[in-house]
Amino acid sequence: MVDEVRQDALAKLFDKDPFATKTGTNAAVYPTRHLVNELARETKAPAITFDIEEMANREMFGKRKNPREQYANTIKEFEKIIKELELPKDTLVLVDGKKRVPGKGEGMIFSGEWQFRLDPVREALAEGKKYL
Repeated sequence: MVDEVRQDALAKLFDKDPFATKTGTNAAVYPTRHLVNELARETKAPAITFDIEEMANREMFGKRKNPREQYANTIKEFEKIIKELELPKDTLVLVDGKKRVPGKGEGMIFSGEWQFRLDPVREALAEGKKYL
């Protein structure tokens, strides 16, 4: 089940960026929240698991300068969801890799394989908490 969710999650994270701007993107905001909401409500999957390095190294990025920054924004959005729903800090876990790596522009970005646990989200939603 987790592998199926992982593949679905990756496919959605790779969708064309509808939030592109002239100088950047806000792509991590809505798609990340939609994915968390959909998987928490519609599946029994324990977590969303993804590897930033694996995704950033895919050919579909073409000549994008730093795709890792895009996925760092996804991690940051997970952190915002955790704060808004008052979830336990271990809802987002670094499975393997480095939490912060020096990067261009923002200064710090994320790397490695991550897991965002969905049970705490389900519990918060059941209590009536909202984040969307």
